[in-house]
Amino acid sequence: MKNFIFFITILITLCSCERNEIEISNSIIGEWKLVKAEQYGINSLGNSELYITDYTSQNVIYSFQTNNLLKISGGENIGYSNGEFSYEFKKGYLSDFPMGEDSKLNLVIMHSKKWVFNYSKSQMTLNNSYIDGPTLTFEKK
Repeated sequence: MKNFIFFITILITLCSCERNEIEISNSIIGEWKLVKAEQYGINSLGNSELYITDYTSQNVIYSFQTNNLLKISGGENIGYSNGEFSYEFKKGYLSDFPMGEDSKLNLVIMHSKKWVFNYSKSQMTLNNSYIDGPTLTFEKK
């Protein structure tokens, strides 16, 4: 009986984790308007400075489709240029060789680049700052 209860507990835990990951990955599907890009750089004084590019007046659209195809339109931006790109959503590690204290993150992988994915209601960020890349902020269309 104890083994049966243990088995049921493990099964419920696995199903709930898988369902949560599917719900999160489905939240990226659709059209997203790029509104802001943030990236640290070196200013003329040699100091680190946060540079913010406002894209709200432009119509740069990232369209994530269910077939793992990303279509970008609307003009040049700090992320990717116009075109079609494959993408993958997964829960994984930033490092190819994770240490014991590393935890899995929600990632969107495009062109072998790992972007940390965060989502809340109608806003999404793709963060590449862990390798000195930009953080892109989107609003759901």
